[in-house]
Amino acid sequence: MENEEIFSQFDRLEEKVETLINKCIEQDRENSDLKTKISELEEKLELKEVAEVEKAEESEKLKLKIDNILEKISEYNDERN
Repeated sequence: MENEEIFSQFDRLEEKVETLINKCIEQDRENSDLKTKISELEEKLELKEVAEVEKAEESEKLKLKIDNILEKISEYNDERN
């Protein structure tokens, strides 16, 4: 009887260990998926940051062009007067 109880306890322990291992495998899979998602989001963020810098540079160039045009108009008006 004692041996049966010991084997039964080992069977329950084995089931619990198997359940724990399966949960660990599932957690590892989820962790891997989350790491992949983080990498994708970081890449998207980097692309957006680059685009934002490019847009700011483009806006600055346009502002300079407009300033130059306004300056030429102002100089022309000064020469006429």
